[in-house]
Amino acid sequence: MSWTRLRWKDEPGIGALREQIVVLTTERDLARKLAHEAVAKMDGIKAELTQLRSQQRWVPVGERLPERGIYVLVSQNGEVVTDRIGDDGKWEDADWATTHWQPLPSPPTDGASSSPYRAEVAAQDIASWTSH
Repeated sequence: MSWTRLRWKDEPGIGALREQIVVLTTERDLARKLAHEAVAKMDGIKAELTQLRSQQRWVPVGERLPERGIYVLVSQNGEVVTDRIGDDGKWEDADWATTHWQPLPSPPTDGASSSPYRAEVAAQDIASWTSH
């Protein structure tokens, strides 16, 4: 048996095969690691997509109302306007029944504006433009 082992070790090309096995094993391990990282990244993207979809979803007023004093987009009789819930718990500018609402989008962050711009200020501006 030892003679067979010695002969096997001494066969031409065995060393190259062993090196190739090491390379392939290393590549397999790297592929597994990259696949695991890709799956983790996809899970993060799916979670972010779910969050973004929930932020862009029209919320029925029967399900819940927005925080008081925060401007949101509202659907009133088929029109989209901005409004907010006042301290009295009612929509401030509603001319008719509000059926759905959703948060205002965030302002651009690509540096288009050099001054700080808050969503609340934008909402007040929009509200003044769309008010009666």
